[in-house]
This record gives sequence, C-alpha cells and structure tokens, in this order.
Amino acid sequence: MGEGMNTKEKWSEKFIQGMLAVKSRNIHLDTEFAYKDIQEDIRMDLIQCEDGHITFIELKRIDDNRMLHETNKNPEVIYQMRCYKNFIEKYSSELLEYYKKVFDVKVQLGLPVPKTVPTSINPIPELIIFDRWIKSTSKRDIHRQRIYDLLKRNDIQYKVITNI
Repeated sequence: MGEGMNTKEKWSEKFIQGMLAVKSRNIHLDTEFAYKDIQEDIRMDLIQCEDGHITFIELKRIDDNRMLHETNKNPEVIYQMRCYKNFIEKYSSELLEYYKKVFDVKVQLGLPVPKTVPTSINPIPELIIFDRWIKSTSKRDIHRQRIYDLLKRNDIQYKVITNI
C-alpha cells in the first residue's frame, strides 16, 4: 500500500478505476465520462476500446450499498445501468465521433491509446464488480448470489474481478 494511503482510500472506486486504467492502457481509452443536463446525470467510470469497439464500464465494489437492498427492491445500480444504456443508445453516433477525437488527440499528445481507432459503440454498458472478499462466509456467499441473480434478472452484463 502506498505511503500515507489508508485501506479505505486504497480500495475506493477511484483507486480501483485508476489502477485498471493504468494497468490496461491498451484497452482503456478514457476514464470518468460525465454528462449532465436538466434530465440526465451520467457518470461512467471507464471507456474501453477493443478491436475498435467502445464499451462503457461502470465499476462497483461487491460491498457497495448501491448494489443490493435488504429487500428484493431494485438497488440503485439497476437504475443506473438502465439509464446508461438509454443514454448510449440515444447518443451513440455522437459518442463515437467524440471518442474518435479523444483517440486522435491522445495520439497527437503521445499518450497511450488502445491498439485500434474507435469504429463502433456497444449499446450495452458493462458492470465490473470488484470483489476483494478473500474470506468466504455464508453471509458473503448469499450476498454475492443475490447480487448475481438480481443482475441476471435485469439483463445487466457484468463481470467480477478479484484483483487489479
């Protein structure tokens, strides 16, 4: 752990986001896409570009309280991912043009870029769940399974990572 960095800071979403972006510069084109107007407040954590295909990524920790309620009521992450999907579908051509420009500017500045120029937009955002729970307990196992079931029921694409 870095000098002066406490455990809470080390495993914050921002820290994880930064580490993923730095360690995977060959696929991550940008971090923290933000758009706000009267009706929408969009903030997606990572933008990856693989084989020219742009995918917007939302990052959450497994223990984030926005991932699961005690009841079967949909948690915030479900609404967030639906909102992102609608936004991406609505503005896909504008987003593609924007990220072509981002790619070009990064090339001009000599910054790391993915291997290929953006050519298409994935209309479905992806959720990355960071699970740093090393010790398995029945409570944690139930928590994980409830999240996975909820995401599947709501057609949310996700993947789980356990280290960065």
